[in-house]
Amino acid sequence: HDALFLARVAPAVMIFVPCRDGLSHNEAEYVEPAYAVTGARVLLQAATVAAS
Repeated sequence: HDALFLARVAPAVMIFVPCRDGLSHNEAEYVEPAYAVTGARVLLQAATVAAS
């Protein structure tokens, strides 16, 4: 998956947000803005904790 190749050289995680109709990795993928914001907040929190 997306993190597979990175995980070979560094720790990796993935943050998942719901996509309309469960469709992802496709040009028709759509994420509600609120879910995108929540995912970004999770990423910021994780990066902040990892950096401390």
